[in-house]
Amino acid sequence: MTLSRLRIGTRGSRLALVQTRLFLRSLARIAPEVAAQSEIVPLRTAGDRNHTEKLGSNTPVGFFTNEIDGALLAGHVDVAVHAMKDVPVIRPEGFVVPCMLKREEPRDVFVSQKFRKLQHLPKGAILGSASLRREAQIKLIRPDIQFALLRGDVEDRLLSMMERNLAGTVLAYAGLKRLSLDKFINQILDEDSVLPDPGQGAIGVECRADKIGLRQLLETINDRHTHSAVTAERAFLESVGAGVGIAVGGLAAIEGNTLYLKGGLFSADGISSNTDTIIGSKGQARVLGQILGRRLRERLLLREVA
Repeated sequence: MTLSRLRIGTRGSRLALVQTRLFLRSLARIAPEVAAQSEIVPLRTAGDRNHTEKLGSNTPVGFFTNEIDGALLAGHVDVAVHAMKDVPVIRPEGFVVPCMLKREEPRDVFVSQKFRKLQHLPKGAILGSASLRREAQIKLIRPDIQFALLRGDVEDRLLSMMERNLAGTVLAYAGLKRLSLDKFINQILDEDSVLPDPGQGAIGVECRADKIGLRQLLETINDRHTHSAVTAERAFLESVGAGVGIAVGGLAAIEGNTLYLKGGLFSADGISSNTDTIIGSKGQARVLGQILGRRLRERLLLREVA
């Protein structure tokens, strides 16, 4: 492969295509001739075909990435553009993510036609959701709230919420913003209420490790703060190794050379939670994530024994 053009693998949803164009825009600033000649290759994943499965600890590994991984391994595409929250922490051997774009706001938001804030929902209100993580944390705040399965692309979920007359839903700010649908946002949920998915709001660009020239090109548009924060969050997720019925949330922030990482484990029934924060150098992002993950995992095991 020469660096005159790239074949870019991505999911085929409108949001995935918008994210891919954001990558192309960044690429055009340092290699305009490559960006101009590059081709977007939409691929349909298992997660795109299956809209009946709730997303959580039982979700198959690679639900949103396996088909793209296969195309990358076979050489049908040169790079893959991913929403980092969908990327399994254990990657196929020989794959690297040398580039993450500057992160969008990573938190979740409450969306509703009827109510301004999550706290304003009446007793027994029904929210649309497909996320074990979101449901587990909302149950801690409002154990009376019920949930109805809501899957599909962002636009489909908004439309379904309205057609089914649901009280609201919780979505990622980043997706709504990138689709110019942020007018539907009622309330940003802070991390003390609902911790986001590790990697949420971040776009990663993956390639094969043996493509040295391509890796070097991608590294020139890597946002280092985003890469450090997401590295910490994903190391936390990998280290905690939560099992069935346990939801995981994590969010890192960087100020200067200091990284702050908050992580949490939440039981699916919304009865228990375990959160903690670690602070250290951003250069130790992966180590900090591992330490926090082991810490929370040990607490979970001790609680199970007790």
